[in-house]
Amino acid sequence: MKNIIFCDATELYNMLNQSTRYSRLTDPIYLYLIDVRTKYQYDESHVITAKRAKKDEYGNYLLPEDVELECVKYCVVYDGHTTTLNSSGHSMQYAKLLEDVC
Repeated sequence: MKNIIFCDATELYNMLNQSTRYSRLTDPIYLYLIDVRTKYQYDESHVITAKRAKKDEYGNYLLPEDVELECVKYCVVYDGHTTTLNSSGHSMQYAKLLEDVC
């Protein structure tokens, strides 16, 4: 992952359905989905392979421990509210954390 881009639903769909034998949704090296919505929202509905972003006791986001981010081609962070890269929502906070690490 090299930089932050805004991806609309059509672009994500195309990313997931590139011509391969199996769906890219199940390939952990190709795509890592992170849901930064509340626990309640995540429990109600989320993309099937998405992981919920964790926070520490101070409310700061924690990096995922179950994946080597350097190996992942795309990290997709979603929150249901962010509409531009200029916003300061939860998805942008988490994306900037990932960008600092990768």
